[in-house]
This record gives sequence, structure tokens and C-alpha cells, in this order.
Amino acid sequence: MYQLPSSSIQGIHNITPSSLSNLKNVARKRATMGFFTTTHTPNGYTYTAGSSRASSVVGTAAGPAGNEEDSRLGHMRNSSTTSVAPAPPLDDLNTASLEALQDDGQRKILDVVDNLKRIGLSNVLSLPQLVVCGDQSSGKSSVLEAITEIPFPRKENLCTRFATEIILRRSDTLKVTTTINPHHERTEGEQAALRRFSRTISDFRQLPSLIEQATILMGLEKGRAFSRDVLIIEISGPNRPQLTLVDLPGLIHAKNKSQTEEDIITIRELVDEYIKNERTVILAVISAKNDYANQIILEYCRKVDPKGTRTLGIITKPDMLRPGSDNEKAWLDLACNKDIKLDLGWHIVKNREDGDMASSFEHRNASERTFFFKEPYRKLPHEMLGIGALRLRLSRLLRDHLKKEIPGLQQELSEVLTITYEDLEKLGESRATFQEQITYLTKTAMSVQALTEAAIQGRYDNAFFSIEDSEISPENNTARLRANVQYYNGEFSRNMQRYGRKTMIVEDQRLDPGEFEVEPRVEKELVAWAQTVDQNTDNDVRQHEPSLPKKVSRDQAIDHAIQVMKLSRGRELPGSFNPQVIGQLFREQSEPWRLIALLHLDAIATTCSVFVDMVLDRCTAPDLKKRLWASKVERSLKDAALSAKMELQRILDDKDRHPITYSYTYAANVQRNRNIRIQQRIKEGFKDDYVTPAADMDRAAAEEAFDSERAYYRDEMKYFINVVTKQVIERHLMITLPTQIISPMDIALMTEEEIEFLAGEPQDIRERRKFLEDRRALLENGLETFRFALAR
Repeated sequence: MYQLPSSSIQGIHNITPSSLSNLKNVARKRATMGFFTTTHTPNGYTYTAGSSRASSVVGTAAGPAGNEEDSRLGHMRNSSTTSVAPAPPLDDLNTASLEALQDDGQRKILDVVDNLKRIGLSNVLSLPQLVVCGDQSSGKSSVLEAITEIPFPRKENLCTRFATEIILRRSDTLKVTTTINPHHERTEGEQAALRRFSRTISDFRQLPSLIEQATILMGLEKGRAFSRDVLIIEISGPNRPQLTLVDLPGLIHAKNKSQTEEDIITIRELVDEYIKNERTVILAVISAKNDYANQIILEYCRKVDPKGTRTLGIITKPDMLRPGSDNEKAWLDLACNKDIKLDLGWHIVKNREDGDMASSFEHRNASERTFFFKEPYRKLPHEMLGIGALRLRLSRLLRDHLKKEIPGLQQELSEVLTITYEDLEKLGESRATFQEQITYLTKTAMSVQALTEAAIQGRYDNAFFSIEDSEISPENNTARLRANVQYYNGEFSRNMQRYGRKTMIVEDQRLDPGEFEVEPRVEKELVAWAQTVDQNTDNDVRQHEPSLPKKVSRDQAIDHAIQVMKLSRGRELPGSFNPQVIGQLFREQSEPWRLIALLHLDAIATTCSVFVDMVLDRCTAPDLKKRLWASKVERSLKDAALSAKMELQRILDDKDRHPITYSYTYAANVQRNRNIRIQQRIKEGFKDDYVTPAADMDRAAAEEAFDSERAYYRDEMKYFINVVTKQVIERHLMITLPTQIISPMDIALMTEEEIEFLAGEPQDIRERRKFLEDRRALLENGLETFRFALAR
């Protein structure tokens, strides 16, 4: 125990036994409040100011068996001088002050954070920490120094010029390591140089030299006033509390010759970056030397912590207040939470005086206790006075804060881990070596083939085919390729029924019964169209999109057939027609087929392209998809569409040749049309103005040609629908789709250079993968730490 020399005690005077008893009781009471500790000795009780580590001796009272000289009790001098203890070496780093930052109640909670930090999660999650902040020269560093009992170096007129982060970690061995975390705005070279800075010290007395080295490396000796780099001092040792303490540069009110406007902005951004973290306990330090209404740290705290739930106000330099003044009363009201209210309240500490900076921590603490033993501070609650009470208060505050934050911390860890899994999945498997590239491409090709084949066959068991929307279109549920193609093929068939004929017979707003059969849905539309539409559709529209047929009467249609017969006249006898007339009429009537089929082909080709894009998104990494699309897929899809169009053109060419059919339904339909015509003639034969067919041989032949064309059209339309869906869509767009993307055979035929080009992983992807894999390992370790710690 460090003790004061005998010169620090004035003397011992005789007292009565009852006075001695009263003195003992008072001493014990003061000891419980943190002002003194009592130690029973063979000669009596030793009353010691301060913690159990050692402080100045206040007095000694002799017991019943004590000597007469030792039974004298004295009072302390009003201005006693204490000895200065040397700075403790590394073996004495486990100070009682640091250990006081945790009690048994919060040790388990801190162990969770301790383990999370030990595995490196401090760079991934925002872990709890204490931040000491305030206006410039408010006494922040002195408060941090008193809390940790780490002797920070001091120079005249030099304030904190960068953030100092003190990491207290638990380990089996004692070690103090210092590093620099460079700001992200520095160049890569500067960041690398600062990261290389790493020093391990064996004695706190080496700390000033070490910080001086860091200051020079940060460039603060070259005219820069402040730095956004962070000096990290990591103190590890057994039974050490797991905690992070940060001392930030003081907030500047106005620029001067050594502090620019840029410096003011830099410091404010730095302070804001730290205190806006919801898991940070803010120790807002304000100096009683200046009006607290003018200290801007309080405004910053209200901005990030409006309810004051994580801010503790710390008042320094109360010894600068004139005793009994109104100013002192105002500060006491603030400390009692009567002015600016904080849920965590206020605390008062007395730092070292300007001429006493070299004194020991024991001397500093004794001086503080003596000050608070006076009026009016002795009337305040002892738990809000002095550095010892502050350590205990912080311990309890941290315990409650951590209990509240641990569940949210665990949830945040799980969420970050999920995002990390997703990011890694997007990158795909590692492709650093040639063998990895071959394996990756082969597995990718197999996955692509499996999904594509399942889509073509209509097997939708894979989660890839989950239904997203009930409406089937290129924008919805495109993964279900076969369902989309079936839908579009059905629409193609109905569009052929709606828009396939160039003209359609309409009599008295009714469809001619001799027209071809259509689906009930289409028939209903056409009947409504025949009844309500008076004007014919402009045929110019047909050049760009399908439109309904032109309405004509049967007489108009026969008149047109007569004109075609005249232009096609050969050696046929009167009352007969050239067989080419049927082909000519059919080509005219089937003219819209080309546009309808091309639009259908484009719709299917677009659907296939969107499907392939989705498959590549599912099965490949973004970089591989980009290269594969550019090197093969895009060209293959275009070639397939071109091949389909060429096949369609051959079918259209065949359609426009001389009509050929061996369908028995053609003859049946021709006979059906004749019967309808004969029945109409029989009805018309009872009219006086009826003209026999013999009177107009050409008209009779034209009617026969027209009815034959309509029968041929009916059969040919069915054939055209089938041949387009089979020979164009299936043969050229669907069946070949798997080979249009990538297949194992493609990979087997590739050169090493081609494989490297496709699957080679860019450097930035490799670095990203390494970063994500390291993060995943840390997060999984952290999650396991949570499960283990909270299950105990």
C-alpha cells in the first residue's frame, strides 16, 4: 500500500474512548461511501483515503492494546503534501480502477462482447463502447485518464488532435499494443504506411514516445492541426474488463491561426460519427470554467440522443467556481438534473490542477476527495461525486446498457450474416485455378441444362419456377417457359381466327353461315363485331399489326371472284374456271398470316431470351453471365430467331404455291358449301325476278371457285397453325434452347484460353470473395458465441 510520509500528518492528540468509538464509526461510514478504507492492524485501525490499492493515510486510532503515544488522533493539515508514486510497470497494469468498470452482475454480459471482439467482429458490428467527448479544453482527456489510470502525455497548449481508442481486452498474457487505423480518404500508399505502424510497449512510461511517433506518422508535425486517423491502444490481460474507451478531439468554437475552418468541420464530423452509434454511451464532458449554455457538445448530444437515454453528463473543474456564488448554484442545479435533464443524470469530478499534472493518481484522487468533503458538495449524493463513484456508476450503466443492446446485437449479427451468405452466393464458387474454372463451368452448364430442360418439358418442381403473378406474360412468370409458350401458341391460333382473313362475309350484320368454324370465344367476338362495327378497318393498319377483316357482302365477294376469273382466263369452257383462281383467291385472303406469324415468333423469341437471362442470373456469377452472354448466348439466340424466321418464310412460300391438299374434309366442306348455295337458290326460285344460273355462266363458276377457296382456306389455316408451332417454334426456338446457352460439350471443346476468359475470376472479385469469406467466418463464430454464452 502506497502511504503518505509522516510529514503529511500533523500529529496525534489525546481523545476519550467515546470519541475514539465515534471516530471509528464515522470512518467506517466514510469508507462505505468511497472516501476512506479501514484496515485493522495489531495497533488499531488505519484509515486510508481512497481505494484498496493505496492512497494517503488520513489518521490512525489506537485500539485498547495500543501504546499511549499511538492513542493520539490528529487532524490533517489544510495544505498537506503527498508523495508522488512512480508510474506502475506492465506487471501492475491490472489496476483496481480498470477492474471497477465491471462487477459480477455484468461479467457474463461483457464476456459475450469480449468474445465477439476477440474474434474480430468489431469491424463488422457496432459494439458497445464509452466515448469521452466535449468542447476543447473541457477536461476530456483528464477524465479518461482518471477512469483508466493510464498516464497520457501532455504538452502546453496542445489538445487532443486525433481520436484515441483504448481497447481493453481479456487474454492470458499482459500486452499493450498500439496501431493506427487510417481514414478511408487517405491514399492507398498512406493507408498502407499507417497500417504498418504497430508497437508493443512494456511500460506506460513509454506511452508518450509512442504517441509522438504516431503523431509524426499521421503528418501532424507538417502543419496539419488534426487528423481523422485513429490511434488504437489495445491493453490485454487476464481478468481485464472488455471495454472500449474513446477520447475524441474537442469541439472547436471558432477558427484561429492554428485551427482552420476545415479543422472545425473535421472534428465535428468525427465526433458525430462516434456518438451517433446507438450502442455508444456518451460521456459528455463540460467544464465549469465556462458557461454550459455555450458548450456545443450538449447540442450534439441532444441531436443524436434526444431523450438522453445513453448520455451521462460529466462536470469538470468545479474548483474554478467561486464558493457561494450564483454561478456555483447554477452548476449545482445542473448537476442535480434541474436544468438540462438527462435520464442518466450528471456527475462531478475534479481533475488535477494546472500546476499538479505530474502528481500520481493517488494524489489526484486524494485531492478530489478532500474537495468534495467540503460544502456545498458534501450535501450532494456521494454516488455523483468523484472518479471512484464514476467508475462504479459506469459499471452499472454499462451492465444495463449491454442487457438492453445484446438482443439487438444478436439480431443484427444474424441479419448481416444472411446478407453475407447472399453476397457470397451471388459470386458463385471460387475460380482462382484452372481446375476450379473447369469444375465451375461444368457445374454451371449442368445446372443451366437441368433448369432449361425442366422448363421446356413443363416440370416446375424447382424453386426457380415459383409463381410470382397469376398473369402469364413476358413480364410475369417467365421462368415457366412451357406454360408461356403454350399460352402464346393458343393466342396465335385465336389471332389467326380473328385476323387471318382479309375479308369476311357479313349479311344484315350477321356472319355468313358458310364461313369457317372458330372457337366459341372468337365467334362471340366476331358476332359482336359484325353487329356493332359499321366502318371497315383501315387496311393500312395491317402493315404493322393485325386487324379485323374487311366486311363484304356475298355478292361483293362473288363480283371480286369474277374479276379474278377474267384476269386468269385460260382455255376452260364457259361455266368453268381456271384452277389457279382458287390459289389467287387464297393468297389474297391469307395475306395477314405473315404478320400474325412474325409477331408470334417475336413474342416466343423474346420469352426465350428473358428466360435465358433468368437462368443465367440463377446459375452463374454476374461476371460469367456478362462474358457468356457477349461471347455466345446473345449470338446463339439471334441465330435461332433468324433460323426460325427462315423456316417461317419457307412455310409462307409453300403456302403461296399452287394449292395442294389431300384432306377428306376439303371435299366435305366444298359439298357443304354447295348444299347451302342450292338451298338458297331453291328459296330464291319462288321469286319472280329469279335468274337461273344458265343466264350467267361466269357468276356460277365464280361462286364455285369462291366456295372452293373457302373450304381450302379452312383446312390450310389449321395446317398453318400447326406447322408454325411445330416447325418454327418447337424446332428452332424450344428444342435447341439448352445448346444456345452452354453445355458440358461446349466446355469440352474449349481451349484453355477460352475457359480462362469465361471463368477466370477478376482480381476485384477475388478480393471481394476473400473479404466475404472472412466476414462469414467471423459472423458464424460470433453467432456461435452468442448461442453458447446465452445458453449458460
